[in-house]
This record gives sequence, structure tokens and C-alpha cells, in this order.
Amino acid sequence: MVHTSHRLRMPLKDMLELDTSFKHLRINTSNKNLVQINNGIVDTENNFNVNAEFQLASGWALKANQKFGKRSRARISKKVIALLQGFFHACNADKSDRYSANDMLSELIHMANSKELDPEIIPKIETIENWISRYSAACKREMAAIALERQVQNQPYFE
Repeated sequence: MVHTSHRLRMPLKDMLELDTSFKHLRINTSNKNLVQINNGIVDTENNFNVNAEFQLASGWALKANQKFGKRSRARISKKVIALLQGFFHACNADKSDRYSANDMLSELIHMANSKELDPEIIPKIETIENWISRYSAACKREMAAIALERQVQNQPYFE
């Protein structure tokens, strides 16, 4: 059952006027650019013109020329990675001494101000957050593998 609760109804006379008012409109289907391109490639006898200029450079489809996944990323220096790992593992000894990404960045900036670290190699906050995510996941995988290995070693063998 269709529910029609609105009271706006258009009289048939008005609907007919709308229908006839759109009849004078025409859609322009002649695309001049398409005609020019078509005239350059296909001659009057509908034969393809071999001398037509191809729009893409030679070798455009080669796999070596693809740019997917080849973004240039700034690498975190080994010295900064070692410092970030130290900040990350500091919470293992004392849970109240947990470093956030902002805390790690402020420590790195403090070390750069005291000339212990080159300010050029300090990563952005987003880079540190992403590093924490990746490193945390890697540590969890490593801990799970160690726990599984210990469980297998402690399990008696049934023969």
C-alpha cells in the first residue's frame, strides 16, 4: 500500500503545459573536439590513419614506470629509532612513566636544544605516532611467539 499524505496536487492542465514547455529544448550532441579527433584518426572511408599521434608517451604501460607504493618517505635515523625504543620500553619498568608521542617528541626536541641530537633528524608527530603503532604491533607479535614457544616447551609429550 502506497502512502500519499501530501496535499500538493498538480492539475492535469498544468502538467500538460509542463510537458509542452520542454519540447523546444534540444540536447546538443555535436562535440567539435570529438569530431576533430575523429577526423584525424579516421578518414572519410572509415579507415584508421596509422599516422595519427598517440597521446601517451612510449613505455607508459610498463610495470617499471608504475608509481604505486613508491612514495618517497623520510626515514627515521637509527639514532632516533634507538631513542624512541628506549622511550617505548621505559613503561615496561614503570607503568606510570609511559611516554606518549607528544612526550617522545618533546624529549627529542629537548635533546636537540641541548645539542645532543641534530634538529634536522627529528621526525614529525605523525611519524612518531605511526612508528609507535608499528613497533607496538611488532612487540606484541614477538611476545606472542615467545609465549607460544614457552607453552610448547612446558607441555609434556605424549607418545
